[in-house]
Amino acid sequence: MTIIFEEKPSDSPFVETITRGWTLRAGTVTRPAETRWHLVFSRREGRMYPLVVGPWAHSGAVAYEAEAEILWIRFRIGTYMPHHLTRRMLDTELTLPSAGRHTFWLFHQTWQTPVFENADTFVAWLGKAGALASDPLIASTLNDEHPAVSERCATASCKRQALHRVTFVR
Repeated sequence: MTIIFEEKPSDSPFVETITRGWTLRAGTVTRPAETRWHLVFSRREGRMYPLVVGPWAHSGAVAYEAEAEILWIRFRIGTYMPHHLTRRMLDTELTLPSAGRHTFWLFHQTWQTPVFENADTFVAWLGKAGALASDPLIASTLNDEHPAVSERCATASCKRQALHRVTFVR
C-alpha cells in the first residue's frame, strides 16, 4: 500500500470525520463518488496546498505524489459555506490562496493551517467567524426528528420540500 492513514470521529456538529495520511510513493487511487465536501490540506516538500473539495457525482482516478502528508476534514450533510454556493462545488477542487508558509485565505481572512490534533478547534473557529453553517432542517430530518415549524408550514407540501432538500444533498 502506498498511502497510510488514520481517522478519528469529530465532536464538531459540522464534521463527520477527520483523517490524516501519508503517501509513501507516487501513485493513483480510485476516488469514489461522494455526497459530502471536504477541506483537504496536502503538505509536500515543505509547502502547503489547501483545497476545498466538493461532492463528486462519479468515481474517478486521483494521482498523488510521494512523501506527502494529507489532512482531510469531511463535513456532515447539511454543512455548507454561506459565502460559497454549494452547487458550484459539485465535481470541483478549489485551491485556496496561500497567505504564507503555514497560512491560507478563506472567507476574507487568513487562517493557520490545521493539523490532525487541532482540526476540531479550527472548524469551531470557522463556525464562529461565519465561514461555516449547518442547515438544522436537514439535520433534524436525517435524525428522523420533526423540526419545529409554524402551523402554516406543517402542511404536506412543506414536509415534501424538506425531504427534497435532504434528498438533494445525499
